[in-house]
Amino acid sequence: MIDQLKQRLIAEWEETVQRLKDSVTYQNALGYWSELNQRSKVAIIIVLNSLILMLIISPIWNGYQESQIAIDEFIEKKEIMRALLLTSQDLAELPKLPLDVTIDSIKLRLQNEVLNSSLLSEQVVKLQDKVYQAKIFAKDMVAGLIELQLKQLNLRQVVQIGVRIEGLSEQVKKF
Repeated sequence: MIDQLKQRLIAEWEETVQRLKDSVTYQNALGYWSELNQRSKVAIIIVLNSLILMLIISPIWNGYQESQIAIDEFIEKKEIMRALLLTSQDLAELPKLPLDVTIDSIKLRLQNEVLNSSLLSEQVVKLQDKVYQAKIFAKDMVAGLIELQLKQLNLRQVVQIGVRIEGLSEQVKKF
């Protein structure tokens, strides 16, 4: 089977070469080639070989350049990741800051501030503990969340309650 395929390919190749030799274009090109002097023939051979070599090397060179770009991007991202890991390790090694107040005491203070303010009872929608679900901070950095929801405040009341919340503790962060 392989021998038959091999013989068929050889026969087709010989047939194609014979058709090429019989064509008018090939005959004209052969005539022009025979009329050229030796220097012109050498120059044409050098140019054709250079073109063939360039066609072979060009895809290899492009692949090499693309791989260099990919390697450079990889190294850059690797350095960024290394810096982030080192930073996270440094942060993990820092001692935990002791809380001078508990979440319950802050909630009690906040309730007192809301009661002592000039807010009406219908303006206070809710004041409750909330579960921390965001991923802004590490969970061990958040002692707890308290949600205070108010409605229909005038500008003076907004400023007043904001100042009171600010004064609760330095460790209290507002969102």
